[in-house]
Amino acid sequence: MAAVGENRLGDAERDFEHALKLAPEAYDSLAALARLQIARGETDKAIERVKSATQGERPSAAALNLLGELYLLQKRTDPAIDAFRRAIDRTPKWWVPYRNLALARVAAGDAGSAMSAYEAALKVSPNEPQLASELALLYETHGRANDAIALYEQLHRQNPQGDAIANALAMLLVTYRNDNASLDQARDLTSAFASSQDGSLLDANGWVHFKRGEYAQALPALQRAVQRSPDTKQYRYHLGMTELSLGQTERARSDLEAAVSGGARFAGSDEARTTLASLQKG
Repeated sequence: MAAVGENRLGDAERDFEHALKLAPEAYDSLAALARLQIARGETDKAIERVKSATQGERPSAAALNLLGELYLLQKRTDPAIDAFRRAIDRTPKWWVPYRNLALARVAAGDAGSAMSAYEAALKVSPNEPQLASELALLYETHGRANDAIALYEQLHRQNPQGDAIANALAMLLVTYRNDNASLDQARDLTSAFASSQDGSLLDANGWVHFKRGEYAQALPALQRAVQRSPDTKQYRYHLGMTELSLGQTERARSDLEAAVSGGARFAGSDEARTTLASLQKG
């Protein structure tokens, strides 16, 4: 590792190989060697080296998982899937290869199997927020918004103080539901964000007010969100829609133009373009 720090990569490779001769099961040495070889543009060599470490009767799950990750770097999904499955067979209570299997399934265009892999991972590690957030996004993008909401509601029960979880849940609620109970739930989730210094939390607070028809309350939070992150297209879109609802047409036009500039795509970008076009015609 010292040799890597001094950019003596040849020496580092020899030392890692020697370390593996002394302790063939030492995953840290194997992973460090693979990273070094990848940094040198030798991904094929890294794969062959890691693969050689998985040829024994009882290969480690860590080495198999690493092998799968290297295959994914090369977009070789079939051997990656096989490696992750073998890693799961070796250590079925470790959530990481389940997640990687899901990522490989997504890369292979098999969203259904990816969801199953994430669901299996959550059974193994139900309190891992990364798994839940990635699965929720997969649900949402494949038309299963209610499942995404249910997943975030579970996360929120486990961590009621988590602002990021509350933010995501509230935005899902106001995006996919318009019943009073859901809008009230979103309000309760984001009410404390009004005094935040975080642009994303301010934006959530303001957008929930907008969805509830409370435009005057939405405006200051969204203005502050844009002040903190003026290049965030979605914040500009939310502010523009609120300004338009308050009769501030010129400001709305300016913010919507900023939102869609450069062909930006974001949740609501189609509505932003349609609204801007109607303003320009007017």
